[in-house]
Amino acid sequence: MKRSFWRVLALAAAAVLTMGGLTQAVFAAPEDTIEEGRSGALTIHKYDITGAERDGVDTGGEISDGLVNEAAESALQDYAIEGVEFTYLKVADISTELEEGRVRIVYDLPEDLASILTDSGQERFTSDEINAAMQAFLPGEECIMFKNSLEDYVAAHDGTAMELTGPDGVTAAAELPLGLYLIAETKVPENVMSSVDPFFVSLPMTDPAGEQWIYDVSAYPKNQTDAPTLEKEVRSTDDRELFAETATASEGDILEFRIFSRLPQISSKATYLTRYDYDDAMCKGVKYNEDTRICFYENQEDADAGKAPVAVWDKGSDSFALVYTEPEEDGRRHMRISMTEKGLEEINPALSGKLMEIRYTGTLQSNADTIPGTEGNPNDVKLTWSRTNTEKYDTLEDDTRTFTFGIRLQKRFSDEKGDTEKVQFILHNDTDDHYITAERDGGLYYVEGKAEAENGATPFSPEKDGWLDITGLEGGDDYTLTEIRTDRGYTLLRDPVRIHIGEDGTASVDSREAEVVSRDEHEKAALQLAVLNTREPDLPRTGGRGTLLFTLAGGGAVLAGLMMTSGGRKKGRDS
Repeated sequence: MKRSFWRVLALAAAAVLTMGGLTQAVFAAPEDTIEEGRSGALTIHKYDITGAERDGVDTGGEISDGLVNEAAESALQDYAIEGVEFTYLKVADISTELEEGRVRIVYDLPEDLASILTDSGQERFTSDEINAAMQAFLPGEECIMFKNSLEDYVAAHDGTAMELTGPDGVTAAAELPLGLYLIAETKVPENVMSSVDPFFVSLPMTDPAGEQWIYDVSAYPKNQTDAPTLEKEVRSTDDRELFAETATASEGDILEFRIFSRLPQISSKATYLTRYDYDDAMCKGVKYNEDTRICFYENQEDADAGKAPVAVWDKGSDSFALVYTEPEEDGRRHMRISMTEKGLEEINPALSGKLMEIRYTGTLQSNADTIPGTEGNPNDVKLTWSRTNTEKYDTLEDDTRTFTFGIRLQKRFSDEKGDTEKVQFILHNDTDDHYITAERDGGLYYVEGKAEAENGATPFSPEKDGWLDITGLEGGDDYTLTEIRTDRGYTLLRDPVRIHIGEDGTASVDSREAEVVSRDEHEKAALQLAVLNTREPDLPRTGGRGTLLFTLAGGGAVLAGLMMTSGGRKKGRDS
């Protein structure tokens, strides 16, 4: 029957990596005795089994037996893991024992180590008994605690750390006194989720044929890799849509953000997270409301369904440090979230694989910092994490964008003699049923709020040159623009102007496609249209013939440009 290379490695790593060799030493000892004055060596090769299996690498038929395995090295050379640390500790000499006429190899383990393997009080073990003790815990529900106990034992007894594995995934230790060694993986890079189970190695061990001793042992333990996920979403708090990668909003609107990250798997202290930090960068046009809250869920489905989180860190919690900054050199505000020592203790390992959700809100500002148009107001987040090998770290990034648009209106008179500064318009958001309020700054109106009644709406007036600019309007909405006042002697627009501003930089006026122009180098920032007022019709003067010479009825909307022509409706005339 064909033996699976990785099944053998899994058994070896889950029990005693080279105990197959120890068992052979008992039942098939080579002819020559161990050379007492000789030293041993250990070479460890580290590979990413997750990546290899994902790519369909065939390693069937290979075994781990203490010898150099060129086939495995060739098959897995592209999956070497750099930056892993192993620590070794000699725990016993190799002894022989005569019992009931039978000679066997035994190991006298220290009492505190033996008590980790069994609570029977036994201290002298054969290789089979060590194997059985390891297999009782690995794998199993107590696996993490058992692995931690062995890793702690190596650390507490001043085990010797080997050099970090290099780009080829290899590390080695030479000139080792002969005996039984306990090997623990003590540091891993950021992408390793499952540390190798602690294992025992006998130096020397018997070769597979049972003919000679191997003093230079090669081991091929596997690692599984895993990385967290990162996703960011946004919505306007009065939006009719769910969270998404983009949102549209009016200036002054509250934006709700959420960041999702599935924590990586944590298998023992060797894979504990030592850093899990977020750097959230917000454009100047949005200000943090400083209401950050962190929740942990079993999975994304529970979070989306509104189920109770398994853990909650509210604002002010000492589980994370939080810093908000004003615009920095990059022109962005930042929110920096760092897990504190206490927070990492709560994560390692209890929250392994859980979904971390960060929620906060921001306010779209009413000033020149807001970016209009399809460029959008960016909000980027970067996650940086590391495991016990703090020299190795990795990052993930995601972003959202909030879009806001405007109206650029040119006011004209048919005879070019009217005073454009006396003209007034009001703007109603038909989708959300409110009037627009705004504040004027430097010839540009910045939307700042909403009014329920018409008398609370801001009257918008063009500049002397006839241009009226409004910015901060929500895309995807319908609006009604009504002229409520014009210069003396001219006719108001008969009908309000129906406007639609799309979320994608398109717009229409009275159901006809309209031009969307750039503003301050920001593309597709504002719908552009023109409104033309004509003169009032001439009426008979006092003492005249009392006849109506003519009446000019109605103007209409003309445009692809767009041009709106006045006529008919009279309201609020100058005296």
